[in-house]
Amino acid sequence: MRPRKRQGAVRRRVHQVNGHKFMATYLRQPTYCSHCRDFIWGVLGKQGYQCQVCTCVVHKRCHELIITKCAGLKKDDVAEEVGSQRFSVNMPHKFSIHNYKVPTFCDHCGSLLWGLLRQGLQCKAQQKDSVKSKKNPSQVSEADARSLQEMMNAIRDDICGKIDLLSSELRSEIATLNAKCEDLEGHSRRTNIRLVGIPEGVEGPNLTEFVSGLLQDVLKLDHKAIVDRAHRSLREKPKTGDPPRPFIIRIHYYQDRDRILRKAEELSPVVYQERRVWFFPDYTTAVAKKRAQFGEAKRLLRSIKEVKSRLVYPALLKITLPDGTLHKCEDPSVAEKFIKSIKPYRKPDTDNSADVCKMNVHRRCESNVAPNCGVDARGIAKVLSDLGVTPDKISSTAQRRKKLPPGQEPQPLPCSPQAEEDRSKSAPTSPCDQDLKDVDIRKALSFDHRGEEHKSGSSSSAAAGGALECGATEGRENGEIRTLPHKRMNLEHFSFIKVLGKGSFGKVMLAELRGTDEVYAVKVLKKDVILQDDDVDCTLTEKRILALARKHPYLTQLFCCFQTKGQWRAVRSVAR
Repeated sequence: MRPRKRQGAVRRRVHQVNGHKFMATYLRQPTYCSHCRDFIWGVLGKQGYQCQVCTCVVHKRCHELIITKCAGLKKDDVAEEVGSQRFSVNMPHKFSIHNYKVPTFCDHCGSLLWGLLRQGLQCKAQQKDSVKSKKNPSQVSEADARSLQEMMNAIRDDICGKIDLLSSELRSEIATLNAKCEDLEGHSRRTNIRLVGIPEGVEGPNLTEFVSGLLQDVLKLDHKAIVDRAHRSLREKPKTGDPPRPFIIRIHYYQDRDRILRKAEELSPVVYQERRVWFFPDYTTAVAKKRAQFGEAKRLLRSIKEVKSRLVYPALLKITLPDGTLHKCEDPSVAEKFIKSIKPYRKPDTDNSADVCKMNVHRRCESNVAPNCGVDARGIAKVLSDLGVTPDKISSTAQRRKKLPPGQEPQPLPCSPQAEEDRSKSAPTSPCDQDLKDVDIRKALSFDHRGEEHKSGSSSSAAAGGALECGATEGRENGEIRTLPHKRMNLEHFSFIKVLGKGSFGKVMLAELRGTDEVYAVKVLKKDVILQDDDVDCTLTEKRILALARKHPYLTQLFCCFQTKGQWRAVRSVAR
């Protein structure tokens, strides 16, 4: 017979939003919503939703508007693919103990902060505590209390001083012993080599002979190196399809070990049975961790070809500048800061004009509060809702475009009959010359420079296939209407005069349209930078806004845009 303990039980529904696991909960005391800060009304039934991980409480109508990640999740559970999320809130709070003079509710779990003194914590509390001293009519008791306080302070200082001295001596002794053990282990591995990539089961019964012959055959050594011992790493034998265990090889002479590593570096990549193998020095665990901390610094150095670097034992990064100057860095953070000073990096703009957050929470809620210090979560959620973006799909850009109501068409500008005849024959399409290497943004970066004059019913625009055409265009300048001929625009139609501005991702140049006296500002953007920084959507937004600015009093008109092999160029009128 099966147990009947769970028979008749009702399974509660879990609503997962940004890592939060909300469930309908009955609130036994007055509670406020942590999102909109409004009171949660109700006496009977389950009034609101509560996260089962971080214990935050919200209205039922507000649980889908939460934009912060659940602070109770592990870091491994919230890891995301690089570049998949373009919106994140990470502003840690700075809490300190605070005394509240009026009843105050927690801004996280919504319940009352109980107590008379030191009821909870407040973020960036700048209120100064004022202590009003009152005279004690009994002068004798005050003197006794003062002497007793001084005696306790003296005893405390004495005990704390002895404890600090003893702990410092113990720390220094432990550090000395650890250094000795690390040094002994490092010397014992001085002639070891770690060989990675050899398939399982090919070594046979005699490992030393197999490894000695393998080193001579693969590295083409003059003679066989003397191998004292060799074995696989001490872990379980891998299953079929898993990477093989590495070999730990002890060479008899240190000179042979050094020669093997240099030869492997010269012949890189080294191949054995049509599989690549790697040779590494066998470092201790502590040294391997120290060297691994320089991974980000080495990655930054690979992008600067003029600078040479070397990571020497145990963990010292030597950087040689083009002028021959040598810099040594033992701290990875110092090394990264120095490398970034060599190559300029773009930093996001920061706004320090925000007011103090002053978020009130329980002490038990401090570790569960989301990092949204100074962020108006309610306002951001409302804006995202107006844009048609849900918190779980913030990175989605397909829903950000607002479509016109059915039956509504763009209003055409007044134009001449000849222009109407040209438009009926062929509607100009986007100015693109070549496709990008990895992403086809040909149609995305296209621009019909006539703006609102373009009609969706033209059939020849699809046949143009993304080629650059600047059709019969009418624009107002100095109160006069000018008409440009129907033709394709590219670099040959412009003569560049000078550079107006320059940045890390592009530049703006002053150009003259050949055969006319018109000058334009040409914005040049690098395609690889656009793709690397994931700024395709930003570029499209800029193009669409400028395309609507034919008569805007504060925006310059976008004349046309086209592409070259590695650049995207937007030709705009110059403000006079």
